[in-house]
Amino acid sequence: MEVEPHLQGHLVGRKGANAARMREKSSVMILTPVEPENLGNLKPARSSEVILAYEGHNPEVEKISDSKEKEKKIRAVLKGCKAELMKHVQEASEYANEVVSIPSKYHSVLIGAKGVALKEVLEQSGADSEENRVFIDFGSSSEDNNNNNNSTRGGVTADQMSVKGPKKIVEKVVSAIKKRVEELKHREVMYAFEEVVQVPERLLSRVIGKGGSGLNKISQTHDVQVTVSDKKEGSTLTIKGTKQGAAAAKAELEAIIEDLADQTVRVIVVDSQHHGSLIGPKGKYVRRLETKYHVNIRFPETEAETETEAGIEGGANEQVDGEKEKEEEKGTINRESERAKLQPNEILVRGGSKGVAAVCQELLDLAAYVSESNYSETVTVAAKHLRYVVGRGGAQINEIRDQTSTRIEIPNSHSATGAGTASENVEIQVRGSAANVQEAIKLISAVVADHESTAEVTVDIARKHHRALIGPSGSVSREIVAACGG
Repeated sequence: MEVEPHLQGHLVGRKGANAARMREKSSVMILTPVEPENLGNLKPARSSEVILAYEGHNPEVEKISDSKEKEKKIRAVLKGCKAELMKHVQEASEYANEVVSIPSKYHSVLIGAKGVALKEVLEQSGADSEENRVFIDFGSSSEDNNNNNNSTRGGVTADQMSVKGPKKIVEKVVSAIKKRVEELKHREVMYAFEEVVQVPERLLSRVIGKGGSGLNKISQTHDVQVTVSDKKEGSTLTIKGTKQGAAAAKAELEAIIEDLADQTVRVIVVDSQHHGSLIGPKGKYVRRLETKYHVNIRFPETEAETETEAGIEGGANEQVDGEKEKEEEKGTINRESERAKLQPNEILVRGGSKGVAAVCQELLDLAAYVSESNYSETVTVAAKHLRYVVGRGGAQINEIRDQTSTRIEIPNSHSATGAGTASENVEIQVRGSAANVQEAIKLISAVVADHESTAEVTVDIARKHHRALIGPSGSVSREIVAACGG
């Protein structure tokens, strides 16, 4: 029997229910064509031929001994099954086959990688892999169709696509695809603006950035495409996107190129003990400044520089052409060449003059903050008073820390219990800004002063009197303390 491929699912039924029922009732198997399909399950089987096969297990047939009568009965069974199946096909008459004109240049975008985009449209439109299955066939050239023995009957052209399936779902699919095509056309118009930027060959690699990071950032920020083409006189960056996006990307690139062309070198003096704080873990802080201001930062050839060698761009070691204008500002030292050997307390910054100035200021400000925050003093406390300074579960010392924003360090042998001999002293180190350290020491000293006048006397009392002195829930002992002013 002939049944269009997009209707064959109705013969078999949901999860093969129709086929299973017919096989059990009449011992007749439904055979539908199975062919390799492109784009996952988006294209239908090309053959419309469906075969009904009698399996030989129908009791009504098998009890007939006469071969001719048996064959006649088998044909009757098959005829009945065919009529039943054709009824299913007829009930599926609400199916549609719509051909839509879609320029071939949009086909790959509509399909998406591995058919993902098209499958998403089908799912949103209510299509599934069973009775609500929708088949989409994108057209190919007439030459391809002539060479394809499995070409769809009434095939579509290169700039067309056919959609087959339940009418209502087909309408939704076609509507969604047309809407997507209009969006693509609109984007094509909106993103048709081009701008061109000329880049000196010596600056091109720094404009592109490590691994293309520079251009990728601009592309993402302004939603544009930036391509590079080399010419004898230099390199050209072509920017394509919306009018506003292309113009903004061009302005940013020109600013970067101007900044790179206006090269300067500056060395600032920062105590070497603070270099690690300026560099950050694995060069994190240095890379942030380099990326933000398009500069190179170089630390002395010490452990600090070795730690960040992998994280800081190698451009910092390139020679700068020409002499640098001398500057005399507080906190800076001038150098004629980047190759000049740095002292342990120096940091070299190379790049556009504005970027260099901004980076130097940030580094000096951060160094001043780190220096101020690292002020420390030591306060000596008698071990017998340490437990009061620490407090129950560290409550007292933690309160002082939070109130003064300082780091208070107690030797490990005392920090947990606050214990010690009566004659032993404990040195507590307090770190933070100078003002905060002084405030913390003041609070610690106040706690110690409150307990310095505390006296401890041991009185021998027979054990048999202890319960009477304590009283119910400690009431007697509390009365004695209160009466004595405690």
